[in-house]
Amino acid sequence: MTTKYLLREDQIPRYWYNILADLKTPPAPVLHPGAKKPVTPQDLAPLFPEAIIEQEMSSRREINGKKVRLLAAEPSSCPSLTKGVDAFDHGDTVGMTPLVKMHTLGHDFMPPGIHAGGLRYHGAAPLVSKLLDEGLIETVALPQRACFEAGVTFARSEGIIPAPESSHAIKAAIDEARKADAEGRTQVILFNLSGHGHFDLGAYDQYFAGKLEDFEYPREAVERSMANLPAVEV
Repeated sequence: MTTKYLLREDQIPRYWYNILADLKTPPAPVLHPGAKKPVTPQDLAPLFPEAIIEQEMSSRREINGKKVRLLAAEPSSCPSLTKGVDAFDHGDTVGMTPLVKMHTLGHDFMPPGIHAGGLRYHGAAPLVSKLLDEGLIETVALPQRACFEAGVTFARSEGIIPAPESSHAIKAAIDEARKADAEGRTQVILFNLSGHGHFDLGAYDQYFAGKLEDFEYPREAVERSMANLPAVEV
């Protein structure tokens, strides 16, 4: 059964909230991979529509948001936010993509054999990295077995099998709810269920069979990768 929510025309949002307007300083620019200079709207014009370019490069605020606490959850085996270094790095392993300033484990990072496939990337989004640098978000790194346990709890409670990636957000939300309950606080918690786990049932099978292991990526490995970062002057 599919449930659809249909908005009247007067209910459809006409503006977006641009978080860049609330940053203390502007984020570092994306650099052209060849020229090592900031990318301009003209550079992006052959690739994207004008409206998309404006959303990415504008610093105007269209609507105001409420005061919220933001928590980013990530795997302890790929801790780009909690252990990564904020630096210019390539978005790929061979160094063909533009250089972006982000929290990175190094583009030569080799992910361990974990099942949160979408969270194996070596870097965090530049805007998320900027939010962390300015203290607008908090971060937490979680082991995969505890996240699978949270995913199972959610599935049994809500009837939705979450993807392993999403289970990190679920685990963080459960922890925050339990903390608020222990402190006697009423708290509204909103988390992002980014996808279903229908194609990850093999991973859940391994979890129930006790075959999954936790892994914490060592800080020493991050330090070794920093020696391979591209040298840039901005």
